[in-house]
Amino acid sequence: MAAKCFVYRLSDPRDGTVRYVDQTTKSLQERLVGHLASPTNPAMRAWISLLGKQGVIPAITAVATVDEAQLDVEEKRRIEEHIRKGHRLFNAPRYYQHLRDLSVVRTGGEDRFGAFMRRQFEPIATAHLAGRMSWRSAAWRVAVKSALITLYLLWSLRVVRFLAVSSVAGWYLWDIGFDNLMRDVVLPHVPAAELVALWHHYFADPLLSVALHFGVTIPPLVVLSYFGVRNDVLTRQ
Repeated sequence: MAAKCFVYRLSDPRDGTVRYVDQTTKSLQERLVGHLASPTNPAMRAWISLLGKQGVIPAITAVATVDEAQLDVEEKRRIEEHIRKGHRLFNAPRYYQHLRDLSVVRTGGEDRFGAFMRRQFEPIATAHLAGRMSWRSAAWRVAVKSALITLYLLWSLRVVRFLAVSSVAGWYLWDIGFDNLMRDVVLPHVPAAELVALWHHYFADPLLSVALHFGVTIPPLVVLSYFGVRNDVLTRQ
């Protein structure tokens, strides 16, 4: 039985940027040690050195497991796939095109919002600027991503998660029979009219205002972030 081999990628542990795609007949950890001991080209050497100064090393991940006879074909296919997706690889011979990326120092203290937006939009911006994606396709992808990012950012707020979970839990308890307990035991002893007025005046209206503010401000900020990422990609090319 033929031994299984790997096509793998090396990514930046600080922001997840994929920097290198290669093949190996060894284990992934053995290959990673080989890269650390003897980087394959000047860009890799500079990148690994920069990571080492910050106390981290590249993350290695298998992207395909194939027989050795298919290794060269699969490696070439995976490299081309990553390039089409906008990844700025340090593979030869194109590594010199991306050396300027190393001048953008990305540390663990980098703005988390900016790093998140770059991970979402950089492949789109890179593909569009390289002519591999039309402006219509790029605009459509940015619009869809912006909507998803807006929902994600809203869900990341604890108060939103609390209200959502509380609503689902309340509906479930009401549905399984606790509505009788509320109507027969609790509500007769509770000033319902005062509670409803309190809710609308001090909670419902402010929460609605906050939701409207988020709905109006977050989507434009997310879309504008794309243009910031695009300008950053443009200056590095």
